[in-house]
Amino acid sequence: MSMAKRGADDPVAVEASRWLVRRGRGALSAAEENAFDSWYAAHPDHAATYRKLERLWQQLGQVDRNRLAPRRRKSAVLALLLAGSLLAGGLGPAAVLHLRADHIAATGEILTLTLADGSTAILDSDSAITYREDGGRREVRLLRGRALFQVRSSAGGLPPFVVLTNTASATALGTRFEVERTEDATRVAVYESRVEVRCLPCDPPASRVLRTGESATVADAGALAAAQASAAGESWTHGMLGFDDVSVAEAAERLGRYTHKPVLVLGDVARQRRLSAVVDARDPDAAAAALAAGSGLRASLLPGLILLRE
Repeated sequence: MSMAKRGADDPVAVEASRWLVRRGRGALSAAEENAFDSWYAAHPDHAATYRKLERLWQQLGQVDRNRLAPRRRKSAVLALLLAGSLLAGGLGPAAVLHLRADHIAATGEILTLTLADGSTAILDSDSAITYREDGGRREVRLLRGRALFQVRSSAGGLPPFVVLTNTASATALGTRFEVERTEDATRVAVYESRVEVRCLPCDPPASRVLRTGESATVADAGALAAAQASAAGESWTHGMLGFDDVSVAEAAERLGRYTHKPVLVLGDVARQRRLSAVVDARDPDAAAAALAAGSGLRASLLPGLILLRE
């Protein structure tokens, strides 16, 4: 397919944009760099699309040429060898997540599960959990994203129900609550009864019992802060995303879970703008346009990319 015919939803353009975002952030592992090299060399369209998007990003002044430039082009044979080495042992983060997780919601999917104890878990788009019963408790580990839990009570003799992230634990003292993992924090919101939240990296230890309508955020740096739960509540379980006085950067990060295309905000001033809105995540392009309108920005639909800018 020629570049002239490629649209914003073309899978090659989407993948090229995702590689640009990941490499632009830096700190890729050797396995991830090898995966990029394999993809880049696998077909001439991959390299052509990547170079075109790279030039576009350079014109926007948002890229580091040295960081994004591919390493020396590898032969097709070497690319196949690299792909084989990834399968043999150099697995990237996505493959590792699939190996670890018991349940994964795909991009754009809201997944409802019945856990082994009879409790219900609703996974947000691009979210993943594990579940086990061990050591006298029912344990869910939220590996990525967000999940809402309707918990079977421990009053009938069931062990405690605990949700873990890398920085927080949430123990159900009631029935209905959600846990969300963001880039640098864990957020817990209670919709029915009570949940005890513990900050795992806090020194001295910190915990708080949340009641209906309350929420708390545990920062990776080790801080526990309480707040009222968002008025949007559980609307995301029906495909609607609610934002209540959040930064454009945070809104873009959340919307990004619902599309294969990266959602980027250009410039620190634009990223720090605040907005309040409710958007339909089932149409990410329209949702991005609504976020832009609500924050005085422009939304641009580029090949494989949603861009918000001044």
